[in-house]
Amino acid sequence: MNYRLITHAIPGAILLGIGIYGCGGGASIEPTVTIKLAEVEEIVAKTGTADAVAAKGFGTFSGRVVFSGTKPSSAALFAKGSAPKDGTVCAADGDLPNESLLTPNGDGVQNVFIYIRRVPDGNFGSFKVPADFVFDQEKCVFKPHALIVPCDFQLPIWNSDRIPHNTNTKPVKNNPFNRLLPPDTKSSSTTLVYTKVESEPVSVGCDYHAWMQAYHLPVDHPFAALTDENGAFKIEGLPSGTHQFQVWHESADGGYIERGMKVAIRADESTEMTITYDSSKLK
Repeated sequence: MNYRLITHAIPGAILLGIGIYGCGGGASIEPTVTIKLAEVEEIVAKTGTADAVAAKGFGTFSGRVVFSGTKPSSAALFAKGSAPKDGTVCAADGDLPNESLLTPNGDGVQNVFIYIRRVPDGNFGSFKVPADFVFDQEKCVFKPHALIVPCDFQLPIWNSDRIPHNTNTKPVKNNPFNRLLPPDTKSSSTTLVYTKVESEPVSVGCDYHAWMQAYHLPVDHPFAALTDENGAFKIEGLPSGTHQFQVWHESADGGYIERGMKVAIRADESTEMTITYDSSKLK
């Protein structure tokens, strides 16, 4: 069978029909569905595009990722003044933190990536970034440790330290980025661009300081989130229906806390969930 979208305009409504055609060019059937213009305008207002008219509404997915079981040691990588290299900058003013598993406020896990597995049909826009969105290297630590980056976005790369660093990405689908950052480099002249979606976060390191580690997730949609210091997350504007989500964290064995987790999204409702990261899933 072959399918074709058929649209008809009538006063106050739009008719959408799916034309069904036999492979041999036989007769066709054109069932139609009436969508009121007010509903179309509401969908367009939420998504910014008429391509999403076929959606039956939009909802929100929110909740927390919490750790259960015995936590591994969260001791600093290096105590103040004990960094093995560039000690005048690295851990000079305090301990150099271990960010591999952060639970700063109780059991909530920070820096967990939660993102949709298969993007539904339609143009729903891109992930929104703040105006001051940069990737910095400060006191021999990548800041932020984890971030979501829209494809084709020019991410400024800074070096706030008075020693050189380099940013070295290890993507699967994108071209590697390996750039020396001279001391005190704060400008928009050095940028990192991901042109392709990655199925899981990209590892980022510094060849000068082997302990420096960060993760980037390139996406071409807005349906992704990072947990905050309380382990909380929220993804808004999801088309109604059942979606599969990846729940990824660097400390998990194989990277995934949950893989292909199915979540039902209902129009104009918020689906809340507590996702348990059990210690049995640690590396």
